[in-house]
Amino acid sequence: MAHVDLLVVSVASPLSAATEVAHLYLEGAGSSVLVPRWSWHELDEETRRLDVTYVDPETRVRGILERGGVPPEAVVSLPRTIDGTDSEAAAIAAFAQSRAARSLLVVTARSHSARVRWLLRRALPADVDVRVRSPRHDRFAPAAWWQTRGQSREVVEEYLRWINVLVLGDPWARHAAKES
Repeated sequence: MAHVDLLVVSVASPLSAATEVAHLYLEGAGSSVLVPRWSWHELDEETRRLDVTYVDPETRVRGILERGGVPPEAVVSLPRTIDGTDSEAAAIAAFAQSRAARSLLVVTARSHSARVRWLLRRALPADVDVRVRSPRHDRFAPAAWWQTRGQSREVVEEYLRWINVLVLGDPWARHAAKES
């Protein structure tokens, strides 16, 4: 695999993506790792208030990367929080452009990979090399998705996500932008 400027852990499958990115980093596939910052949920705060052991997703991902051999100085967090694939792609594109990254590899859920690639291709200049792949332990089976309830549901949800982006123009993202 050719070296990229930026390896990206996706929010779509953060634990398996972090494991995959750690392997890729050790194989020399990239020199910098980008980690998403999840939107905070009020139940996260309630869990902490109840003194229940809780590790937020970003901390878990950073732990996997560090234990997987990625030095902490090679890991950077997105400057803004994200709440899904569409906002994640926009944030990744903005970050890549701010760092003048010429190439990036996003590790995301197999069922999301085509949409992530499409979103990033639209958001980044044509000369930026965009690669998307799924973690090697991703359990989604494109050739047999209809054989399990969970994978069938994932396909239906992904089609709805495509409709949201292509047909509806992601009205939730527009609404969120107006609020901020």
